[in-house]
Amino acid sequence: MACHLRQRPPVPPRRGFTLLELLVVLAVLAALAALSWPAVRGLLERTHLQSAAKQLRAVLARARLDAMESGTVRQFRYQPGTGRYEISAAATLDAAEDPGFESEGGPAPGPKSFVADTLPGGAVFEGAETAEDLLGAADLLEAGAEGPWSAPVWFYPNGRTSSARYRLAGQRGYTIEVALRAVTGSVVIGELQQAEWQP
Repeated sequence: MACHLRQRPPVPPRRGFTLLELLVVLAVLAALAALSWPAVRGLLERTHLQSAAKQLRAVLARARLDAMESGTVRQFRYQPGTGRYEISAAATLDAAEDPGFESEGGPAPGPKSFVADTLPGGAVFEGAETAEDLLGAADLLEAGAEGPWSAPVWFYPNGRTSSARYRLAGQRGYTIEVALRAVTGSVVIGELQQAEWQP
């Protein structure tokens, strides 16, 4: 009995990609990446600025809580045009500066708690409007070895503070405002704004 073997059809040779085809695909991917980079960069910038605003909100809340827990006055100040800020124990104040704080001769400095840090993502303090500014007084800057510091915002043991609005700026013209409310001590982050930006 003859056995008929079925012959399989010939398998076509496998075809790979040529070097030219790979180079064309890589060129198209590079062009797409270059076109999408400005949008990605803008998204990263907005994210960094929002992160800086959230950090500032946490820092201000920490200063208020530290003042309440320690029973001593704390101050917050920053260096204009940079992302540097600090929280420290306040020097002796006149009681007239805070009518809600009753102490003869004002509060004494508390324990030497000190926090110094920088805002993330290259964000800088562009400006601020404090209670003193709203009353018409000039924005006082204290000169230090590292440069001028803003007028401090005080946090009192009874939970009160000064009203202030800080404007943070990022690259590419983005800004965001962080507002501190005096009576409640709450901190509100505003909407991102973008001014005309020149590269």
